[in-house]
Amino acid sequence: MATLNVFRNDAVGLLGRMTLKVDGRTVARLRGGQTASIDLAAGRHEVRAHMSWQASEPVTVHLADGDEVAVEMWTPEFSGTVGNTFWRARRALGLKVGS
Repeated sequence: MATLNVFRNDAVGLLGRMTLKVDGRTVARLRGGQTASIDLAAGRHEVRAHMSWQASEPVTVHLADGDEVAVEMWTPEFSGTVGNTFWRARRALGLKVGS
């Protein structure tokens, strides 16, 4: 097993929950400043953040047994602009996966 340590690093939309999906399955719903640890099987996984109709670009992560990987998700300041809210909604949120 491997672990994703998730942190939502923003205060924009503080009361709304940002959802983290792994391989299309919801694994966490976090408000600003909250954290979660998710255990996953080793292998290749697609990670993506969602909030309302907005989403991040998908990020592929390759996990080995025993890995602990940090995941940070946030709402960029520009995500509330008309262009990002409607025309680029599928990549308006920030998501960074690192070790």
